[in-house]
Amino acid sequence: MMTPADTDRGSLEAVLDRQLQLTDNHTHQLEAAAIAVQNLQVQVQPLQASVESLTQHQVASAAQQAEILIQLRALTAALTTQPPNQPPPVRAVIPPPGDPLPSSPAEPASLPWEPCLSSPHPFGGDFETCATFIMQCELVFTHQPSRYTSDAARVAYVTNLLTGRAAQWAAASWSMGASFRHSYREFVAELRKMFHHPVRGKDPGARLASIQQGSGSVADYSVDFRLAAAESGWNDPALRVAFRRGLCEAVKDL
Repeated sequence: MMTPADTDRGSLEAVLDRQLQLTDNHTHQLEAAAIAVQNLQVQVQPLQASVESLTQHQVASAAQQAEILIQLRALTAALTTQPPNQPPPVRAVIPPPGDPLPSSPAEPASLPWEPCLSSPHPFGGDFETCATFIMQCELVFTHQPSRYTSDAARVAYVTNLLTGRAAQWAAASWSMGASFRHSYREFVAELRKMFHHPVRGKDPGARLASIQQGSGSVADYSVDFRLAAAESGWNDPALRVAFRRGLCEAVKDL
């Protein structure tokens, strides 16, 4: 049978056991905390070294910037206090009496605007289109004078547009050393002699007198008449008479 003393001793032993367990738990926790602190210290040490290195670098950079600023201020002060070096005065050279003054080079004058014209259609030797071809070439030379300033340039331009029989004639003339190769006016005159025969063998006056309106329109008749009139050399009164004579009777009565 247990006595009260035995009961008290058992209770005391249980309390002591619990205290021992708590103490062991605290000990384990403290040990784990100490290990964690050691690990943190190991991780913090490299960071501390980096922070110290960065701090030293910033201090060095600040010192370098301060030195540069001092040098800039000194340079600015020197530039503001010292006057710039003045070039020696230039003495004017006065030419002796009678010597002409040197003239400055003249600036090139700007060329006037020139329209861009299409090249005439190549000329193959057709008798009825020779005058038109030459007229179109003349328009190019008139409106683009800066490009065709010499006879050689103009002759070359026209020759480059010749084809067929006209080109064969030019080649034969070149091979024979024709003198008109070097004169544009002579070249055009020879070109007209060879290929400008719009009346096809008729005298211009006779062709003009033979033109009739017939069943055609007055507009078509006027064009044919003006083409023949340009070749005839007739004066205005004679042209008026010939023009009225060629009209159909119905138009004359209007």
